[in-house]
Amino acid sequence: MMKIKRLFLFLFILGSFWGQEELHAASSAVSQKCRDFAFKNLVYGQSLIQSDLQPHWLEWPQSTRLIRSFYSGLTYKLVACGDQSFSRLKLTIYDQQGVAVRESEDQENFPVIYFEPEQTGKYFIKVHADGGSGYYSLLIFAR
Repeated sequence: MMKIKRLFLFLFILGSFWGQEELHAASSAVSQKCRDFAFKNLVYGQSLIQSDLQPHWLEWPQSTRLIRSFYSGLTYKLVACGDQSFSRLKLTIYDQQGVAVRESEDQENFPVIYFEPEQTGKYFIKVHADGGSGYYSLLIFAR
């Protein structure tokens, strides 16, 4: 009986390990995709001010909200990189009153926002998708 319990425990741990390896591989692929995108799209005079390449899990229909300070006089470019399990990953920026001030352009799983805040302050960034669940990373450029 003890051998059977040990066998089940071994199989459970082995199954958990394989599942973690798959998750790690998927999240690493999203990080690499974002790194590649960042290097290809960095233009002269633009600097990467936030490189959140640590992949985050987004479960549909949930969304992620981030708070970020933006400064008037600067132009920002926000890019999210998502894996292929999403159907249309999107970004939206809200002001402090909760009013949407900018939404991402329609690019499949690489939503982009160009944003020039009229006033300095804290803004909310919402990451959401029309369907599917998966990993995403967020990059913010300023110029």
